[in-house]
Amino acid sequence: MINKSLLFLTLFTFASFFGQDNRKMTVLYKLFLEEDKINFKNDDVRNAISLESGNLIFKLYINDSVSYFIENNGISTENLPAKLAILKTKYITPIYCKADKSFLFNNSPNFRFFNNNEYLISKKSISDWVITDESKMIDGNLCYKAITTDIDYGGRDKKEYQITAWFCPKIPFSFGPVYYGNLPGLILEINYLDIKLLATKIEYRLEVNKINKPEGQKMITISDYYSKMSSTINELMKEVENQKKY
Repeated sequence: MINKSLLFLTLFTFASFFGQDNRKMTVLYKLFLEEDKINFKNDDVRNAISLESGNLIFKLYINDSVSYFIENNGISTENLPAKLAILKTKYITPIYCKADKSFLFNNSPNFRFFNNNEYLISKKSISDWVITDESKMIDGNLCYKAITTDIDYGGRDKKEYQITAWFCPKIPFSFGPVYYGNLPGLILEINYLDIKLLATKIEYRLEVNKINKPEGQKMITISDYYSKMSSTINELMKEVENQKKY
């Protein structure tokens, strides 16, 4: 295992060279899919989704102690394969990361039984990363491997899945794509389920008004949000079945 204290010292050392004016960043990530793991019975749909690999873009905007992660192609697109590919990342709506590294985002506009921005969903940051001594270069940046697990709330049963992240201590921001960060350096690559998000462009600047803190009528945890979705669907199905009896 790599020495965590040394890594955090490295992060602190590099951070000291970043003045307030330089603590802004825009990172572009591309979405890649492992074609052999795309789980769709329909071959045409599976092949269409695989064609989106490498074409879908996300952006991470960083301003000092907060970040904002947004899908750049438009999740409301009429391109169904693109929409399905995006959903594989577990991304719902733009994700705001607070200074305490917890996340906020709104409910999905595609679930028509909830109003837009009806819920402000919170998700805690993962803190139990296992940092290894395995390293590799990503676009000229030395990165270290870290692994952990997260919970997939979207299925019928909550299931754990493994996450592998490659972070760069030289870039002193504890952020990353989707709901992942809290490592001693920016995450440049992350792999989980059947997807990979890879940083392909980094700019030390931030356009004005790119970070928007989400608001919602009701605060709810991500676990309770998916439970509420499941309950709503079950109630609707029961209502449909009852109507068939008459």
